[in-house]
Amino acid sequence: MSYTTAKGTALIDRELFLPNDWTNDPRGCYAAGIPKDRLFLSEPQLALIMLQRAFAIGVEASWITADSLYSSPKLRRNLEQRQEAYVLGVTSRFLLRFSKRNVYVRPR
Repeated sequence: MSYTTAKGTALIDRELFLPNDWTNDPRGCYAAGIPKDRLFLSEPQLALIMLQRAFAIGVEASWITADSLYSSPKLRRNLEQRQEAYVLGVTSRFLLRFSKRNVYVRPR
């Protein structure tokens, strides 16, 4: 995770993403030094963990930004509940909801 201001950027947190294949392979995890209790966590889950740690120690942000890889309904709900301003990328298949009518924008 990075924190950016007009003066520069600093890396303030990190989490190791482990594919499901790895976390489902106890021997491979043991050989790689990965703790037995480490479960598979998606990129959005890891992002939420890092954001929660940052907020817990008082990190404030004008905007939270992430590409579509880290975007998830749970992450968006969490940011909305905290009243954080955010811009999260979405894939071309993301369904936008306007009022009570669903609109699908086809990729070009």
